[in-house]
Amino acid sequence: MFYKESDIIKETATKTIKLRLLKNNIIHYTYFSETEIDLENVIINHNVFKEFASFKPGLIIDSVDGLVQIEAEGVKFIRDKEKETPLIGRAFVTNSMANKILISIYYKTNPSLFPVKVFKDYIKANEWLFSLTKSEL
Repeated sequence: MFYKESDIIKETATKTIKLRLLKNNIIHYTYFSETEIDLENVIINHNVFKEFASFKPGLIIDSVDGLVQIEAEGVKFIRDKEKETPLIGRAFVTNSMANKILISIYYKTNPSLFPVKVFKDYIKANEWLFSLTKSEL
């Protein structure tokens, strides 16, 4: 992992994800493998994210190893809430070529309001996110 246990400020889990707020203001999402996320769980996850992100506009690293499916209503909710989400950038980390392709296609056809990139390495994802904070200064 790209951080130590002592770097975790806050940690919680829902039925579909585990979230960790790190000292460097990265919010690390870990999606549970083979998960189907309905609207109810999207709302729960979003509320936990808002609690974590209230510390400072953030950076997100999403860990996606297995298949994760978000229902259409959940995707719409996420897109609608993006306007009020205090984010600088989001990096997805996955070793799955299928996930990489799906994530890339999704964001090419549904552009985000903030930078999004897919990696297979946490260190490179971390470096990219922090390069965004330098360009914000």
